[in-house]
Amino acid sequence: MLEDDLDPVVTGFGWWAEYPMPAEARGWVSHYLSGAISGMASNLTDAAAHLANYQEAVRKEAIWYGYRCRQARGGIPNLRDRNDIEALRDATLSSELKGFFRTVGSVFDTMAATVIWIGALEFNIVKADWGQLCTSDDSETYPRTSGQAMLGLRRALTDQGSRGGVVQDTLLQAVRGAVTAAGPAHWDQWLHAMRNTQVHRSQWTQIFVHADIRNPEAGTHRLLPRQPQLAEGHHLQSAAHLAEIMLTEDAQVTMVGVLDSIVPVVQAVTAACESAWMQRRASPMILPQPYNDRWLPIEVPAFSGYDPDHARKAVADATMMGLHPTHSKRLAALKLPSS
Repeated sequence: MLEDDLDPVVTGFGWWAEYPMPAEARGWVSHYLSGAISGMASNLTDAAAHLANYQEAVRKEAIWYGYRCRQARGGIPNLRDRNDIEALRDATLSSELKGFFRTVGSVFDTMAATVIWIGALEFNIVKADWGQLCTSDDSETYPRTSGQAMLGLRRALTDQGSRGGVVQDTLLQAVRGAVTAAGPAHWDQWLHAMRNTQVHRSQWTQIFVHADIRNPEAGTHRLLPRQPQLAEGHHLQSAAHLAEIMLTEDAQVTMVGVLDSIVPVVQAVTAACESAWMQRRASPMILPQPYNDRWLPIEVPAFSGYDPDHARKAVADATMMGLHPTHSKRLAALKLPSS
């Protein structure tokens, strides 16, 4: 939908030319928004790949674990001594699980950037994240709920009751409704806490339990924390049983459920964004597109790589670039009218 509005003659989205935004800014912002939309799909694909790789590693690990259990003849199996292939598989289990939650978190962040800009919310698109949309608020007055926690979102909205305000309210309510309907209670809040834990928090201990010691290949379950936003040690100090701190389902069940929840959210949010976009395109001035020069960093460190000469000649000699037609259109719309 949006790609059809990219205009290489006026730069960026053609109908945005009505807004008091420099052509250069209109070009890169349009390009960024298009990239955020395609980012939702690519992150979903990455998450599915991480899940498939994780499931395969779990399958192979279960076979190895069963072998070690039989070697132990009823004793404690040796799970520490591994050859290089076995050690890599153990690392793969951890990295694919972390990769899954990182990429599903990125689905939400790129979705947030899409909603923020299509809804013309007064936020910096370059630093957009899902938390800015405050979808955990269950008030009937959302997105204009009073209180300090909602202050940032309220400030990003245009006047309540105006044509533009109605477009924004309808869009954000559709987003919140899609998330609420897509999974069990608080699934999205748990997901973001789990993502944050994998990215920049102290790591939880990886725990697996036996369901049937006589069938170790099929009788073990890998568990995920019930409240990953809490410090594991503090949680352990007050817990009376393992079920209080860990989910009582295998990690694969949770991961498949998360992916099954995210897909309809993306579909519903995309439909809501398309409706808002068409209303704005028909009457551009009901919601002028926010922009601020300060949203871009003034100084960027000039990193040159570790071996700048490694591909310097190949880069210098390149004369053609092969692109998907959609990417070609995005690049063409970056061209400034004066160039």
